[in-house]
Amino acid sequence: MNTGSQARPNHPSGITFDLSMNMPPQPLDADLEGRIMRGLTMLAQSPGLSGYLSYREPGGISEERDAAAGWLRPRVSAADASRLVICPGTQSVLPLLLISLTTRGDTVLTDPLTYPGMKAAAAYAGVRLVGVEGDKSGMLPDALMRAINHHKPKAVYLIPTIHNPTAVTIPMTRRRSLVEVLRKWNVTLIEDDAYGLRSNAAI
Repeated sequence: MNTGSQARPNHPSGITFDLSMNMPPQPLDADLEGRIMRGLTMLAQSPGLSGYLSYREPGGISEERDAAAGWLRPRVSAADASRLVICPGTQSVLPLLLISLTTRGDTVLTDPLTYPGMKAAAAYAGVRLVGVEGDKSGMLPDALMRAINHHKPKAVYLIPTIHNPTAVTIPMTRRRSLVEVLRKWNVTLIEDDAYGLRSNAAI
């Protein structure tokens, strides 16, 4: 018996681990496929199905924007439906945000490790991403100020709640300090806060 050898994990050949998204393990009793099928069956039996099979109004219809504003108000008290745009997911809107806010060659500040989808969007838009020093509570306000002075960025991209890929959640006191810096230097914040409702914090 060779006591110096170590057992290796018995993984299927060619298996890969994708760490680019926060994907919690699916509960055994989630029955996601069954719920989707039952939902589609109910939708097919309801009147007006054909209305969902054509192009939608760009930016969302008024009912959708009203619902989104109501959903946001517990955290963003000034949320106004007339200022909201409904988009089909963050990944599709990130390149559009960069194209509208920057020109090719401009700089956007991020955390040293940031969402791979943002990196892909920046590459598409020709934008340079520069990481800003942080600690266990997220980006450091002093480091952000130095980076703004040095790089003259067009925007700062943050994931304040359950950051991807570090899982850091920025405390509210740190968020306020970062916002103060951004307001002082009039720099646009792109806040990718997909998990923000978990923080239950008003902005």
